Amino acid sequence: MNSKPIPTDTQFGRLTVIRISDRYKKGHSAYYDCRCECGNVVSVRGDTLRCGDSKSCGCIHDKLLREKSKKAYDKNFKDGTNIPKLKFDSRQSNNTSGVPGVSWHKKSQKWWARIQFMKTPYSLGFFDNIEDASKAYKRAKEELHRKYLEEKKNT
Repeated sequence: MNSKPIPTDTQFGRLTVIRISDRYKKGHSAYYDCRCECGNVVSVRGDTLRCGDSKSCGCIHDKLLREKSKKAYDKNFKDGTNIPKLKFDSRQSNNTSGVPGVSWHKKSQKWWARIQFMKTPYSLGFFDNIEDASKAYKRAKEELHRKYLEEKKNT
C-alpha cells in the first residue's frame, strides 16, 4: 500500500469508511467498505475516496439523473406530447423503412402508416406502396400536430 490506511469512520461525501475491504491486492490501491448515507454498503478504492471521485454509492447520480429527467419532461412535454419532436420530421432510430411513421407489416404484406399524439396511437391504414403510406402519415401529422402547435403558440 503506497499511502497510509484510511481510518474507520472517515467520511468522504456521503460515504463513511467501515473497514478495509477483502478486495485489497498487493501493489494496488486498497479497497474500503463504506456505508453510504442512503444505507448501501459499497467497496471503493482508497485513491478514488482521497481524490474526491467517489462521494456516494451512486445514489447521488441516480437522484441528479431523476431531477434532470423531470426538468426535461416538464419543459418539453405538454398534454403528454413531446412538443420539440412535433416540429421535426425525424424518424425513430429503429425505423427500417426510412420514412417517419411508416413500417412494413409482415402479416398483411403492406406498408403500415401510424402516428401517436397525446399518448394515443393512431393506425392510419395499410398501403400497397410506401409513397401512399408516407402521404397518409404527413396528412395526419399536419392535422394533428400543426393545429396543436398553432393553438399552443396562441395561448
